[in-house]
Amino acid sequence: MDTCGTGLPLDSSMLECGAGQAMVEFSLVAPLFFFLLFMSVTAGFYTLERASAVNATTAGARIAAGAQVDDLNRPALGRARSEAVRLLRGGLPGTRVALTTAPDLPCPPLGQIPAATVFVCATAPTPDTVRVEVIGHPASFVSPQVGGLNLPIDIYAEIHTAVFKR
Repeated sequence: MDTCGTGLPLDSSMLECGAGQAMVEFSLVAPLFFFLLFMSVTAGFYTLERASAVNATTAGARIAAGAQVDDLNRPALGRARSEAVRLLRGGLPGTRVALTTAPDLPCPPLGQIPAATVFVCATAPTPDTVRVEVIGHPASFVSPQVGGLNLPIDIYAEIHTAVFKR
C-alpha cells in the first residue's frame, strides 16, 4: 500500500502524490499572471488611444491653421474640431467624444471630465496661433473598479496660422 510519505493510505481519487501541490502553486501564481496580462493589454490599448489622439490633434491643428472659406484671415476652428472628432471616433472605441459648446471655448479641466469621455477643443490663444486639444479619460479595456488603470489623455498641438493678404 502506497502512502505518499504521509502515513495515510493513498486514496483512489488521487492521481499522484504531488497533485495538490500543483493546485496550490497555480492558485498562488494565477492572480499575478492575470493581473500582468490585463495590465499589458491595457497599456497596449492606451498606447493606441494616445497615438490616435496625437494624430487627431495634429490633423486638427493643420486644418485650423488654414483659413475659413468666407474669411481668409480667420482660422478654421470649426473644421479643425470636426476633423479631430472624425479621427478620434475610429481610434477611441467605447469613448464618448465631446465638443465644447462653441469653437473658440477652452476645454474643461481634466478633473471635471467624466470617465470614458474626451473633449476636443480648438482655440486661437493669440491672433497668429491656433491650438487644438484632446483631453479626457478614454474608455479602458479593464475597468478601474477591478484593478484597471484610469490613464488620462491631455494632448495639444499649437501652430502658427497662415495669413492671406489681398
